[in-house]
Amino acid sequence: MPRTVAIVQARMGSDRLPGKALKPVLGRPLLEYLIRQLRYCERLDDIVIATSDLPRDDAIEEVVCRLGGSVFRGSELDVLDRYRGAAAACDADRVVRITADCPLMCPTVVDRTVDDHAASGCDYTMNDVPGTLPRGYDVEVFSRDTLNKTHGIARRTADREHVTYYVYTHPEEFSINRFRDAAFPRFPTDRLCVDTQADFEAVKAVIENVYDDGRYMHHTDVLEFLDANPEIVRINSGVAQKGINKADLQAWRVQME
Repeated sequence: MPRTVAIVQARMGSDRLPGKALKPVLGRPLLEYLIRQLRYCERLDDIVIATSDLPRDDAIEEVVCRLGGSVFRGSELDVLDRYRGAAAACDADRVVRITADCPLMCPTVVDRTVDDHAASGCDYTMNDVPGTLPRGYDVEVFSRDTLNKTHGIARRTADREHVTYYVYTHPEEFSINRFRDAAFPRFPTDRLCVDTQADFEAVKAVIENVYDDGRYMHHTDVLEFLDANPEIVRINSGVAQKGINKADLQAWRVQME
């Protein structure tokens, strides 16, 4: 069986909300909640936190080591190179890409995306965010060969910073699968990631009301809480997703239809 590893990118130098990965909720940093969630995944052989080699990210490493986790450190801006190094260091055959701004990530979402990727036989799989699930449940799966190939040919800044951007905007070079599952319930929001202070306040409210030691936060638990508390959804309803390149993204969406 392919060795499947979740590589989570995390750093303290976020543009819109510096230090967000370690912002505390109920006495624990956000990153700890994500790690705890991922440890319930049945399809993962390992979890690696990939952070930068800058001194300010020593704090990331300290938290992960306290939790008994694995850390890889590399370039802050060339995240593609950081992923390649992390995948090699942990001998991953298959990479599950997750970002640290998704502390509510549900193990069921990860496992089902990994299964769909394996069944598809494609080079790359993304789940249907935000079409089916909100941002904050973003999962991408790809082989180490795909990662290495991308590393060798991607040259633009956006391609290096966003890891898989070259892959999903070049369907003529890679086989691409988009995981759509009608069994997932429709959320009352498209946004449960943490990129701004408003995002943090919304996710903080979810954790404070849904998290319980000894079990993970299932996406249906989060859905039920939000349905019962629509004022939480309104906290970050005006936040716009940080973009990459609108022209390239539009062309990609047309190709995927």
